[in-house]
Parts: sequence; C-alpha cells; structure tokens
Amino acid sequence: MALRKAIVIELLAAFFFAYVAFVIVSRISSISSDYIVGEEIYGAMAVLIICVLSATILVLDAVLGLILIKPLHAFIDRLSAKIKVYYSFAPYIVGLGPIKIRLSNPLLIVISLVFLLDIIGGILFIGMNLVIAIILILWGAFFTSYFLYRGLFVPSLYSVKVDKDIALKLSRKIPWYLLLARIGFLNKISNSIYNAVSAKLYDLCLRAGYDWSSIELSLFTRSILNASLAVSLALLIPSILVLNVYGLVILLLPIISLAILILFFTVKAFDRSSSIGEELPFLGLAGLLSAISGLGLSFAFKKLSSKDFPAIRNEYRNLNALSKRMDPVSALNELAKQHPNRSFREFIYGYTSILLSGGDIVRYLEDRVSEFFNMHRLVMDRYVGIVSDVLSACMFVFIFSPLIILLTAFVSPGQSLALVMQLNYLIIPSILMLMYVAIHGIQPRFRDIYNDLHGLAIAGVSGGIVAVLTTIIGLERYLAIGITLFSMTISYGLWFKTWYNRVIAEEKNLVRFIRDLIEFRKIGYSIDHSIRELLRRNLYDPLFNSILQDYLNGKYSARSWLIRATFRILSVAEESGSDLPSHLEIINKHINSFVFNRLKVKSTLRPKEFMLYLMPFIIAFCLNMIYILLSKYSTSVSVPGFILPGMTSSSSKLLTEARNTVIYSSIAMSLLVSKASDYTIRNTIRASIVVALSLVSIYLTEIIASIFF
Repeated sequence: MALRKAIVIELLAAFFFAYVAFVIVSRISSISSDYIVGEEIYGAMAVLIICVLSATILVLDAVLGLILIKPLHAFIDRLSAKIKVYYSFAPYIVGLGPIKIRLSNPLLIVISLVFLLDIIGGILFIGMNLVIAIILILWGAFFTSYFLYRGLFVPSLYSVKVDKDIALKLSRKIPWYLLLARIGFLNKISNSIYNAVSAKLYDLCLRAGYDWSSIELSLFTRSILNASLAVSLALLIPSILVLNVYGLVILLLPIISLAILILFFTVKAFDRSSSIGEELPFLGLAGLLSAISGLGLSFAFKKLSSKDFPAIRNEYRNLNALSKRMDPVSALNELAKQHPNRSFREFIYGYTSILLSGGDIVRYLEDRVSEFFNMHRLVMDRYVGIVSDVLSACMFVFIFSPLIILLTAFVSPGQSLALVMQLNYLIIPSILMLMYVAIHGIQPRFRDIYNDLHGLAIAGVSGGIVAVLTTIIGLERYLAIGITLFSMTISYGLWFKTWYNRVIAEEKNLVRFIRDLIEFRKIGYSIDHSIRELLRRNLYDPLFNSILQDYLNGKYSARSWLIRATFRILSVAEESGSDLPSHLEIINKHINSFVFNRLKVKSTLRPKEFMLYLMPFIIAFCLNMIYILLSKYSTSVSVPGFILPGMTSSSSKLLTEARNTVIYSSIAMSLLVSKASDYTIRNTIRASIVVALSLVSIYLTEIIASIFF
C-alpha cells in the first residue's frame, strides 16, 4: 500500500515539474517573441524546447524516484502511522452533516485559513505579476499546510514517547489559550519576548486581581504572542507589496499585543484600587459590627459579597481561593500583599497585626471606620473642586471657540465655514467624550438602578416622528435639528425623572427609618420585629414600605444603591448579633455623613447649572453681533480683488452652521453638568431646557443685536 502511494506521489511530482517547466518556457517565449523573426520558426522552437525540457525533467524525476523509492516508502509508512495515532486521540470533533472530522487544535485550523488568503491573492496576481504570484502562493501554501497539519494531527499540549510518538488525550477540558501556547517554531520567538517582561507582567497580573500562577500567565501570554506572530506572518508579504519596506512594521504586531496586555493589567489594577477605595468605608463598618460579636473580617467580606459591592465581591473571591491553601490570617496578609490600594493594604495589615498581638480590635476598627468616612468626605470635596474646574474650562471653550472661528471670516469666509463645521461635528463631540471620560474616572460610583430601555425607545420614536415632520414642513436646518433634539431629550428626561425621583424619595425616608429603628430597639424590639411594627403603623410612603417588606423577605429591591448598602449593613448587624441601639447609632452616624456629602456636591455645583442656562444667550448674542458686523463690512468693501471675495455668498451658510453651534455647544455642556451633578448623563431634562433656550436665544438675540448694530 505504501509503495503504491510512493509511486503515485512520484508521478504527481513529475507531472507537476513538467507543468512548471511548461509555464516558465511559455512565459519566456511570450516575452521574447517580439525579438524572433518568423512566427513559424519561433513556434517550432518553443514547442521543441518545452518537449525537451519536460522530457528531461520526467527522466530525472523517474531516476531520482527509483533511487529514493525505498526511503520515501519508509518515510510515508512512519508518517501515516504517526498521523493515525495522533488522529485517534484528537479531542475535538466537528460534524459537517454525515461527515465527522477530528481536530487536535481548532484554533490552528482558523490560523491556516488566514494564510489561505495569501494563496488566493497569489492566484489573483498571476495575470499581473508572475513573480509576486509565485511568492504569495508558495508562502501561503507552506504556512497553510504547516498549521493545517498541526491543527489536525499534532497534540495541543503534550506528547510522550512510548516506543513511538503517542499523543495523550487530556481527560479534562483545557482553557482556550492553551491551544495556542505551543506552536512549533514560534515558541522560541514568543519565549524570548515573554522572558524579557515576565517579572513585571506577573507583578501587574497579581495587582490586577488575577490569582494566576507564573505558569498560567506564561501560557496565556505566549498564546497571545504566538497568535500575533502567526497573523503578522500571514500579512507580511501583502504588506510589503503594498507599503514596500514600511510593510515590515507588521512584524511589530507581537510587541504591540504585549503592550496592550500590559496596559490591560495596568488599567485593571487601577480600577481595582479605585473600586475598593469607594467601598472600603462599608467594609470597615461591616467588619466593626462583626468584630463586636467576636466574628472575623472574613464574615464581613462574605456578607457584603454581592453585586452591590462588586469590588468586595472580587476581593472575597480571591480571599476564598487563598484560604483553601493557608490559614485565614495568612490569607488576609497575602491578599493585601499585592493589592494596589494603599488604604486597603494598610487596613488589612493593621487588622492582622492587632489580631495576632491580642490588641483591642474593636477600637482599631472604630478608628479606621471614622477615618474611611472622613476620607470619603475629602474625596467628595476634591471631586467637587476638580469637576468645577473642568466644567468652567469646558464652558470657556464652548463659548469662545465659535467666536474666535467666526472672526476669521473677516479674512477668509470660506475657511471660516469649514472651521465651524469641524467645530460642530468633530471638536464638540470629541470634547464631550473626553470630558465625560475624565469626570467618570474621578467620580464616586453610585449604582442606582434605572430602567433605560423604555425611555430610549420612547425618545427614539418621538425623535424620528418629529424629524420626519420637520422635513416635510421644510423648516430651517437649525430649527429642525433643535426641535428634534428637544423632543428626544424631553421625552427621555421625563421618563428618567420618574425613576430618579423614586431614588430621591427612597433616600429621604432612609434617615428617618434608621432613627425610628433605633428607638424601637431601645424598647427591646429586634430589627425584624421593629420593621414589622413600622410597617403596621404605615409611617412611610407605599414605595418605601414595599422596600421594607422585601427586606423582611430576604430581597434588596431598592433602586437607590445607598439604601441597598445600608440594608446589607443592617443584615450584618442582625446576623452577627451587633444590633444594640449603640451599634445602630454608629450606622446612623456614618450613613448620615454619607448622605450629607452626596447632597453637598449637588448644592455646590448649582452655580454651574445657572451658568449653563445663560450660555445659549451669550453664544447666540455674540454670534449674531459678529454676523451683523461681517455683513456690514462685506458690503462696505466691494472692490473686486480685495481681501473679502465671496463673503456675501458664504455668509448665509456660515450663519446656519453658527446657529447649529449654539445648539450643539449647549447640549454638550448640559450633559457634562448632568454627569457631574447627578452622577449620570441620563438626566436630559437640562438638555431639553438648554435646547429650548438656544432656539429662543437665537431668535431674540438676532433682534437685539440688530437694534444695537
């Protein structure tokens, strides 16, 4: 059987070489046909050369085949046996109808398809450039066959030698990235790149909160590097053909992938630090209540591990994994060792130190909880200061940038129109996105729950209807845009306001509820009995009563994140037995300070909201004033060839875009103010107000400016 296979391979190779000779001679003859006199002589010579060369190649190949037939026979025999063993142990089965195909590594099959594009590109290049076509086809064929062979037959991870190479089938499901961690010759390159940054990368991985071993990180990183190397090799030849020498830049793709991975771990570490810093006051408060009853900090981690405290939930997951291989105190120290947040790290180290030394752990936690809530107050004060400066800077840019651009119309009206359009559709959206990201990065996170889908649907439908109507009526462009934006923002804003008012109403009842709860505890009622008595007396609105009833049923249904957090603290106090009135007074004091700090931000930013409503009038008045001056200046300068040619023809378009600038700047500023004051841009009521003020100000300021000028 193997001998017949070898003979068939030899015949196919012979005919292939003959075909190659035919193509080469035909190519040479077609190029040189213009220099040979006599078409009949040329045709006979070409046929003779082709026949002689083909026959020579056939004879040489047959002779070499007879010499190499036995080694080739043995090689095919060994290869087929090895492939048969590997194929029988391939862990993945893909069904194509009645056909079942076993795969050792499906991801390498995907990579081989990427190189198949090189072959297709080479075939398309045959009619244009034969050399490039041959290079692309050979390049793609080599790597396609290589990755296809490894994807079908070579084990994904391990192989051992038992007399012959035998693949071991893994008994458990392996992570996806292990399929790319071992790709033949690419391993040497990926290993050298990884070894250069392994120590720093492992430290970042631990700080980001990933409990990986160095081996797991190595396999994960090398899989990314191998995939990047494979893609860069697939794109190397096409990129060189398109970009010449600059196409070699594609070889930097593995370095770029590694840099992205390092950046990812860095961002995750920063997010881990900031997130736990925001939840640390509640963790300390829960830890204090647990310590009063003699329970450890692990109990507080467990009780607060929920979607309301995602950072604490992640830390508890890491702590739980560490506790499986060491004692609780060592697990806490190990958790703090690589943590990026300094306050959390010092808090855990202090807790374990006092715990081991036998000190007063309750007094320590009382001091740290007071410190954490004071830190929260300082964070909120700093947030107000930074956000106030950011909003002032944005307001300055939104007011003066269109004015400065319009002043260029005195010199170049055409260029001024282009600049205003760039301001409207590029600069203003870019500033909005950048400032939103900046405010979001420094902003405390309150995970209040809002129902957005219905509001977005209502806003989309109303905006679409109004846009169609304004188009049919034929309103001016700025009017159509303004009315459409007004309908969308007012419809969504009213929908959001119902949910926002619900959150505010819940939080207004919170302080009163805690005080009533303390009074009932003073007369001996338990927390559950106190809540039932409060419900019986119907002291609160129906909304808050339903929240209390859900709490008794073990549910946290409040829309306000602060109420859900407070109820979880109460559950810690109740389950740990630290629910005496004095203990509840501690909760009341810190929750009141938290609510006060949150309301203080809104009241401090009130002047910015007032300036927001004045901004449309300021921009519109200045723009109309400049436009009137521009029109008068253009009529006074009418000498042909002067510095203002074409001003009159472009001034109307300039006025239209300037009016759009008033609307776009005002609505962008309103969204930033909502994000800073309400911690979300969902409150589009401000946006609808400033859009309405923009339309009114455009009309009024045009009249006022014409009176004065």
